[in-house]
Parts: sequence; structure tokens; C-alpha cells
Amino acid sequence: NQSRVNIYFNDDRVATTKTDKYGSFGVAFDMPITEAGTYDIDIEDKDGNKDTVEFTIAAGATLSPTTGNVDTTLTISGIGFKAGETVTIKYDDTLVATATANANGGFSLNFKAPVSVGGIHSIIITDGDTTITQLFIMESTPPPIPALLLPEDTDKTKAKIYFDWDD
Repeated sequence: NQSRVNIYFNDDRVATTKTDKYGSFGVAFDMPITEAGTYDIDIEDKDGNKDTVEFTIAAGATLSPTTGNVDTTLTISGIGFKAGETVTIKYDDTLVATATANANGGFSLNFKAPVSVGGIHSIIITDGDTTITQLFIMESTPPPIPALLLPEDTDKTKAKIYFDWDD
């Protein structure tokens, strides 16, 4: 006999499904974006049978791109940080940017890769409690010498001569 099952995250219904004839069910749902922490997921059927499982959300951050040169625009996006708190971004040990985590603990910001030697550099993202480190590779190979497009190397131009005298 099938029974309807509701799934709740933080007291908000996030999914509804039905059991099979054996009372089993499987369901997929999108987790709400929120601060890092441990949350209850409540499961309840139409007959009032309830169960609770704990679910832990960890903070995360992404860096894009992960390779570049001086003045490359880097984008840092994070989730799971403390809502309303200041998130600091350091390039190695130098503060390069700050953001305020939104009500869901998320943020996104851009900054330019500072002058630094070629190689691997740490991008440290923290709200004071949660710290995440991403790696950025500063390229050390200079770009190639630009090739001449116009005029072509074999072209010759005729110089125009202008004379100009004071009145």
C-alpha cells in the first residue's frame, strides 16, 4: 500500500513522494543554500509516522580562473559562510578584497591578481570561523612578441612632406 511522504528541511517542505508497496521510497531534491552547519531533515508520512536525519552542509568556495598573470581578473564565489559576516580574501598574506555574506551565506566578488612572482599562490577565504584555501598559478612565461598585421612587412609607403611657417 503506497503512502505519501513529505520531506522537510528546516521546517520547510522541500519534497513530496510516495512509498512503494513495501514502504520504501527514494527522492531527490535541491538543498536550500544556507550557512554551513548541521541541519535536521524531517520525514513524515500521511499517517503521522516521523523520522529525522541530520545533514551537514560545509562551506565551499570556487576560484576562476586558476591560472593567469598580473592583473588577471579573478572571481571568488562562496557558499556556507556566516550570513551578514565579512569574508576576507587574501592573496598569500596580503588582503586583496572583502565581501559581506548574504542572508544565505553566499558571496561573489572580483579582484585583480596582484604583482607577484611566477608560481603557486594561496588565495585564503575566511569569515573568521570558516577558512578555505584555493590555489592560483601566476604564469611566469611572458606572452609572445606581437606580430605585425598592417602594413605588411613587404609594403612600402610614400612619405608626404609638409611645410609649416609662422605667420
